[in-house]
Amino acid sequence: MAARVPVITSNVSCLPEITGGGALLVDPRSAEELSEAMRQVILSSSLRQRLRAAGSLRAEQYRWDYCAEKSLSFFRKFAR
Repeated sequence: MAARVPVITSNVSCLPEITGGGALLVDPRSAEELSEAMRQVILSSSLRQRLRAAGSLRAEQYRWDYCAEKSLSFFRKFAR
């Protein structure tokens, strides 16, 4: 997502939460769902554009400096 490319990922585990609408989600056990998602991304320029924009915005929330600041704040709060 940070590279501004459309992302297709699994709809299980933590990936739906992490991608937060910035990716197409598919059942990782379904070749049909994966191939359909790939077809959609290849054929739809508006979908590609939407996924690029949404993914890029979502990736901003996972910058290393942002995560480090949040972690440091958490540890300072509970280290008192």
